[in-house]
Amino acid sequence: GGVGGDPRRDGGDDGDGEEGGGEREREEAPRPEELSGVPGAAELPAPDRMGAGAASAPEIQEVCGEYVARCFFSKAWQLREAALLKMEVEMTGGGGYDDVAPDKVVAAILNVLTLCAQRERIAQVYQTSVRLAAPMLEAYGGEARAAELLPALEPVVVGWLGKLGDSNARSRDATVAALTDVAADGSVGSAFVAAHALRKPKKKALMAWRPLATRLGLVRDLVAAFGVGGGSGLDVEGVCAFLRSVDAFNHANGEVRDAAKGVAVALAAASSADAVERALGGDLRPKQLDDLRDAMAAGGDGGGGGGGAKAKKPAAAAAAGRGRGGRGGRGGGRGGG
Repeated sequence: GGVGGDPRRDGGDDGDGEEGGGEREREEAPRPEELSGVPGAAELPAPDRMGAGAASAPEIQEVCGEYVARCFFSKAWQLREAALLKMEVEMTGGGGYDDVAPDKVVAAILNVLTLCAQRERIAQVYQTSVRLAAPMLEAYGGEARAAELLPALEPVVVGWLGKLGDSNARSRDATVAALTDVAADGSVGSAFVAAHALRKPKKKALMAWRPLATRLGLVRDLVAAFGVGGGSGLDVEGVCAFLRSVDAFNHANGEVRDAAKGVAVALAAASSADAVERALGGDLRPKQLDDLRDAMAAGGDGGGGGGGAKAKKPAAAAAAGRGRGGRGGRGGGRGGG
């Protein structure tokens, strides 16, 4: 159910030989001091031994330490969550990574985020994992090399987009919030996230309403937060082309149709109602067009968005997008787009 798996299947000792069998019988004592700053650390058991799964991500152990890495790859979800909380502590004032090269910290945390997006089945643990992106970029994004940061971030964003159809509403909301936060960071920029969000999902994904409704909610939030043009990676024609490509206004599910209207209303607020009408062309039936015109004139949210996170106000997002320095305010962020 988690990122680690069974150490015996992952290449650990199977306990059948003279070596290792007796080793397993001697239960290791937990070391709560390795998880200082994590609530309830004293009550947690010792983590599993390292398996092949952990060996495939040596940078996590190098940056976070052997004990925390073992927690992260353990079968017990409480240990996996504790490892994530420890990483958050160290990046938000703990100082544990101060002597580690920023690029190594970024690589380790992005690997953690990718693994959680792909494999973590416990909603609470996954939700804790997505919180790591913002403090990682805040502390280290400005010092990481752009040529390495964005390619390494790509599997995280792709993995998160895949979680937009999660059955857990809190996981969906946490994912949208994390994607919006990443877009607001000057080391990344909204254009990077928008480029992925506006890619047409695979046909199988289009058959389910929830992933599409939530993705449309994300697009609405990005438009509301970052506007159109000016390096945002968003423009009226491109967003409306995405709406047409997924046939959002004619979807069988009402939440998807409402979410599409929400995107159009956000576009109108960022540009003009006339521009949105021109871009949508003749895709709307007269009744749909009348409803959309009313919604754009009212300036409301246009309907649902699949549980998307509240968008930042454009002015606040623009300030965030100007870039954050690295640790101690050093360095400027890189503009998105």
